[in-house]
Amino acid sequence: MEETFFALALSGLKRGIYTFLDLLKFLLPVYTIIFFLQEGGFLKEWATLFSPYMSIFGLPGEAAIPLILGNILNIYAALGALAGLHLSGAEITIISLMLLISHNQIMEGAVLFKVRPIFVLLVPFRLFLSILVAVTLNPLIHEIL
Repeated sequence: MEETFFALALSGLKRGIYTFLDLLKFLLPVYTIIFFLQEGGFLKEWATLFSPYMSIFGLPGEAAIPLILGNILNIYAALGALAGLHLSGAEITIISLMLLISHNQIMEGAVLFKVRPIFVLLVPFRLFLSILVAVTLNPLIHEIL
């Protein structure tokens, strides 16, 4: 019994390490890019450009980066970008909910297209639902927190 448990634990540890390394392939480069963008002042310009649009959701302008990465690439790229930004718990919650509803649009769109051509309606619907949740949650979350 102990030998089986040890083998199972070792197998789980190996899988966990491989999964961590796979995630690190996305997280580390994106985090590093965000860091250098922030240090170089480009992130401040980005924030100024997107600030009017992101303020609708109660988010700073630089929060557009994880939202764009999450919708175009995947959630792991968005997490790398989020880790590089200094956001409050409320802001992270809003971004997280938006990305949970609307993420990985290109890949999922391609998969849905193979299943049904209705994906043309699903992409804008997911984006709309994501925006609706953020706009609704923004005033509520500041009352709660």
